Amino acid sequence: MWQRILSLFITLSILTMGCDDVLFEEPADLTIPDTLRIPPVERKLVFLQGLLDGLLFSSRLIPSTCQTAGNETICTYQNGGKVRMVGSIHQERGTRDILGEERESVEQVHSIRTIVLEDFIYQASSSERKIPAPLGCRVAVTINGTGSIHGVKEDFLADDETWVPLSSGGVYAGEFTITTQVPKPMEFKVSFPAPGFYFRRDMTPLKVKSDPDNPASEVVNALQIGVIHSGELVLNEQRYSYQDVFVEILQFSDFWERVCERP
Repeated sequence: MWQRILSLFITLSILTMGCDDVLFEEPADLTIPDTLRIPPVERKLVFLQGLLDGLLFSSRLIPSTCQTAGNETICTYQNGGKVRMVGSIHQERGTRDILGEERESVEQVHSIRTIVLEDFIYQASSSERKIPAPLGCRVAVTINGTGSIHGVKEDFLADDETWVPLSSGGVYAGEFTITTQVPKPMEFKVSFPAPGFYFRRDMTPLKVKSDPDNPASEVVNALQIGVIHSGELVLNEQRYSYQDVFVEILQFSDFWERVCERP
């Protein structure tokens, strides 16, 4: 009898609850494991992407600034920055079909067991877009740290004789500090624990119909861009597990010709 009365009381209590009442409250001591967190959104893309692109950019072999002895290369730049690498970079030239035109291309395979950056300056994109335009606004960042890079970078030669990235990425490990003075002094300390952090970005030129539902519609040049981030990282002493897959199709001319317009 008492069980039936108690059951009826609970049922009536639930039915009479208002919309703002909470049936199940979150325990006060509930904590979220660090590995389930994602990095904060504010300035995340600027610094994380600036670091990933900057590390791959810093591992170039430039005859005028780099000296190689055995498997060690030291590059010294006019701004005082220095990069020391132990490993190998294999470069292969060829051609790629870019929207019906044969373009000169170059692919570099980086296998850098150790890379040390001392005040290396890189022009990072200042856009919070996942896929910023090549001619978009940039900000100077300074990178310091030690790590390793195993990645691939492929560029093609554009009409204005500049090398345009088609794909890049790989596995990164190590501990780095990235700083900037614009728009205000900021510093991020980032480390990629073993087995490393994976990043990949691919750009594929396409010819598509302006109206997919109309076979007679105009054919336009487009660009399909895919971005993958995956792995663990420690950002300012906070550990994160970060996975992100993003694909977007953009009109080719609008993307490449979109120039920097600062507010």
